[in-house]
Amino acid sequence: MFVPYTLNSQLQKLYMEEVKRSQLPIRVVEKAGAALKQKLQRSDPFASKNCMRQECFICSSGGTGSCRARGINYNILCCTCEENIDEGVYHGQTSRNGFLRGEEHMDDFNKKLDKSVLWKHCRNKHSGQTEGIEFKMNVAGVYHRDPMKRQIAEAVRIQETTPNKLMNDKTEYNCIQLPRASVE
Repeated sequence: MFVPYTLNSQLQKLYMEEVKRSQLPIRVVEKAGAALKQKLQRSDPFASKNCMRQECFICSSGGTGSCRARGINYNILCCTCEENIDEGVYHGQTSRNGFLRGEEHMDDFNKKLDKSVLWKHCRNKHSGQTEGIEFKMNVAGVYHRDPMKRQIAEAVRIQETTPNKLMNDKTEYNCIQLPRASVE
């Protein structure tokens, strides 16, 4: 079992004590923390935060995260509903980058396709009105080399969102109940 680095290996010690009590043949390994070079050095120090493409859903909507990152979790917020604080968030994941996935969402929305979660939301919550309804897309996490973590993270985000605020419907994601382990 891999655990993140903590000061004085506190987390690793807690897990090791629990494993010892349970008498399970599990080895607990602490992952190394980030190297100082990783914290200080950037691969492209002059890169802008926005890609400056007008058709980029993330950058043009004022969203957070890199639209260039691959293997991401993302969320789309209805800015109109956000003001009313009653509903309006969609959680998704893709192995591609945020720019391409956002472009697909906007194309489906503009064509008013039934598979578009944004169009369904406007039809159900805004009486089919699209004028004046704005959405914002954010990159919530990057899991480029780990599709399982990406899918689990999406499931957790969906599960932790209050159901009346969620634009996802149950046919769009695998309804897997994630087992929870607790260390006491």
